[in-house]
Amino acid sequence: MKGVNLSHTVPWGFRKILNWAWKRYGLPIYVTENGFSIVNENTFTLEEALNDTARVHYYEGYLNALLDAVVIDGVKVLGYMAWSLMEYATPFPSLLSSLEPTRAPLSPLA
Repeated sequence: MKGVNLSHTVPWGFRKILNWAWKRYGLPIYVTENGFSIVNENTFTLEEALNDTARVHYYEGYLNALLDAVVIDGVKVLGYMAWSLMEYATPFPSLLSSLEPTRAPLSPLA
């Protein structure tokens, strides 16, 4: 994919920082945001955007590192959130309009 530079991804560093935080604080860990962007991603055609193998490989590396930290190292991770769909929808404004929330009618409390 054009514009991709994965030379700055460091899954082993993610595992290392998870271990450090666990050993330092002894509290469960919630990874609240993890992901990456691609240079000029907003100029991709829909076909290029859907052929997102770089992001698949990124998450494969980081999730395997997280799994190793949990299973092998005993780090207590209770949550993991990838960058949200809303952040990736920016290049495709029409996608945002199709994601408008629907609300069920509220019933009065008995």
